[in-house]
Amino acid sequence: MVEVENNIPEISIIMPVYNSETFLYLAVESVKRQTMKEWELLLIDDGSSDASGRLCDAFAKEDARIRVFHQENQGITKTRNRGIKEARGEFITFIDNDDELVEDIMEKSCSYAKKYRADIVKFGYRVEEDFPNGAKEVRDNCIKQQLIITREQCGEEYQNIYRSGYFNMIWNGIYRRTLFEDKKLMFDESVIMGYEDWIFNNQMYLIPERQVIMDYVGYIHYQRYQHSTSKKFHPNQIEANVKAAEAEYHLLRRMNQEYGTTFTWVLRATDYLIDILFLFERRGCNYGYRDKKKALKWVRSQKVFRIFHKKEQLGNLPKQRKWMAVLFDRQWYMILLILADLYYKFILWKKLRK
Repeated sequence: MVEVENNIPEISIIMPVYNSETFLYLAVESVKRQTMKEWELLLIDDGSSDASGRLCDAFAKEDARIRVFHQENQGITKTRNRGIKEARGEFITFIDNDDELVEDIMEKSCSYAKKYRADIVKFGYRVEEDFPNGAKEVRDNCIKQQLIITREQCGEEYQNIYRSGYFNMIWNGIYRRTLFEDKKLMFDESVIMGYEDWIFNNQMYLIPERQVIMDYVGYIHYQRYQHSTSKKFHPNQIEANVKAAEAEYHLLRRMNQEYGTTFTWVLRATDYLIDILFLFERRGCNYGYRDKKKALKWVRSQKVFRIFHKKEQLGNLPKQRKWMAVLFDRQWYMILLILADLYYKFILWKKLRK
């Protein structure tokens, strides 16, 4: 059994666990292989009905740095919040129960945090995605040059961060634990599945005094068609998408006011609209046309999507986005859904051709 040399770990690694007996070993082993040894791994069994809970207990018996918590099923946001409350490390990070950490990423990111006195260090990630027909795609999301961003630079660097995709996820970074304690910042527990990372990162962005964006891939994210929650549909995802849109809307408004930036909301609003339309394409969505129409009508009534009612704003959109905004605003939902379905299938066809 591996003993703990220091009662206070340098970093707390939070792993929510739910019905992942097939992949859990690889995820835990990627933590145990870390070149840094001063970590604790919090395995939070969220009411698993398979052998995941027993596996967690077995891992803890082998390594005293692993702590296990069992609870009734509560969902990803409440489970992560449980981990934050139990964490003891100077930094906190997250890993999904079917993903892997690159073996030196904890050492590198903690080193960068100390070197640059950063509250957040974000790193690149690799996505390995598989499709129903057996095809696979591997792609890296990683910036070409490292960024060190002070709070005063948040406005001017936002576009670079947005394009990088770094702030869509929570697991590709480490966070100083005091950020959670001082700002009472936690995951939105009304969100059951999806977009909780987007909401959290938009709320977190202007809080740190300094953050580092590494030009290094430190995380491997698997999108397995049959297992990954990112492939599944849940009705709560529509409301969660709107909450994420609201969080970014307020972030952009604040940066425009405080930093003199000129971000326009209409373009980002169409991104969220496309995400909602693509939710209907996910596995497990049994919505008929009436259900989709009802959902889209509710989305249209939300404040952040009323931008489409302002015709003068649509001139800021590229042509390929403008047709979506016009159809959505005029409530021509049938045509919008058909075209979105064709658009989604076209994107998927392009991926499979690679």
